[in-house]
Amino acid sequence: MSYLGTVTSPLISEPVTASGLRQLCVGVARLGWPGLLWIGLWANYNSGPWHLTQTPDSYFGWLHAGRATLAFVVPALAVFTFGRRSQALRIWNPTHVWLVYSVFVFVGGVASGQAGFNGVYWTAAYVGGILAASSCIRPGREIVDAESLNRLTWFISLVVIVTLVIVARDSLIEGSGLSASGYGVLDRTPSVAGMVMSRSTGMARFAAVPSLVALGLALQGKGAWRIVGLAAYLCGGVFLYIMQGRGATAGYIGGTFFMLLCSGRGGRTMMILLIVALVGAAVFNAIPTEIIDHLTRGQSVDQLKSMSGRDRAWENAWAAVSSNPLIGYGFEADRWMIGEHVHNTYMYALVAGGIPGLGLFVGGLVWAWALFVKLLRHPGLADSGQKLTLIQVGGVLAFFTLRSIPEVCGSNYAVDYMVMLPAILYVHVLWCHLKKAPARQPLP
Repeated sequence: MSYLGTVTSPLISEPVTASGLRQLCVGVARLGWPGLLWIGLWANYNSGPWHLTQTPDSYFGWLHAGRATLAFVVPALAVFTFGRRSQALRIWNPTHVWLVYSVFVFVGGVASGQAGFNGVYWTAAYVGGILAASSCIRPGREIVDAESLNRLTWFISLVVIVTLVIVARDSLIEGSGLSASGYGVLDRTPSVAGMVMSRSTGMARFAAVPSLVALGLALQGKGAWRIVGLAAYLCGGVFLYIMQGRGATAGYIGGTFFMLLCSGRGGRTMMILLIVALVGAAVFNAIPTEIIDHLTRGQSVDQLKSMSGRDRAWENAWAAVSSNPLIGYGFEADRWMIGEHVHNTYMYALVAGGIPGLGLFVGGLVWAWALFVKLLRHPGLADSGQKLTLIQVGGVLAFFTLRSIPEVCGSNYAVDYMVMLPAILYVHVLWCHLKKAPARQPLP
């Protein structure tokens, strides 16, 4: 028997039913204290060290300062529960590689003399994410806890995007019809309650996560839940179109095709048909010019090739670190080195942790993907009851992996990192079980 023990996942015998949903809520609640720590780290969203470097002068100022302290409070408390984590997480896994990456980043910041309070803050938050997420995976409940942690994270993403839409409802969208756009909402609603409003591209990221999860229900759910999942997925696609986040839209399309590819013969057939339809529409100029202009935001081919000037930021970042690429300069170093966000996951890892840091971060991500591929091909997956969650996790990881080119996903402490961590933990925990379980034996 696997050392993962007895698992009573609410989704093993009934992928999506009313009873399954109730059990799912119970599973999330049973994450207990570590689950509260995870929620606490999410409550730190959109705050930072700037809230702790001056005395607050308002109620909201004190509130944000309190949220900012969670970057230190959560890892400090998580240390006490980290020791009771599952045996599966005591062995070397991709999150440990990212933990070592954060150490390299911090050491680079200290060596360059640029760490300071900001460096300590962002390192503590990054490490806190790994400690809190790992603490949620308890002995004897590994699969259900890893599953519940992901679903809790997806639900939080849904709550955040709904909240943002409600807050910005009066200024969220300009225009109508195919030209309706949420781009530039930050200019129309620059701040809310003392916090900077999310950009439209950031909103698109939040919306994409639950939408791709809903696609999993459409592909692997039962009965009416397939219709509900498809409807939620299409709503998410419309929202991304309106937000005009090109990186998020590309990731959304890529995540969709990837989930179809992983969903058996029917999914692959659907994927081929969609690709043929899109290629045919492009060849015969059947796509309205209004839609193309909307998706490209009216930019020329040269502007699109430069990825809205991102290639300039990448060149400047490389020029800044090329004299000593073996040592990084710490988290958020791109801000003071080139005066702007570098907008690329791997260039950020290089600037922050040098070539060793970049290698560690990429190594952890590649390892996670290797585990996913092994899981998908494992003969015991079909009877494990985990294919739905695995495909949902794969869609989310595919989205952020594609989005990692125009944005920073996982190599810094941010929302993307907080969504990717549970997904990576899940594939590791599931692999630990299946590699020890006899082929085609269901999870206990």
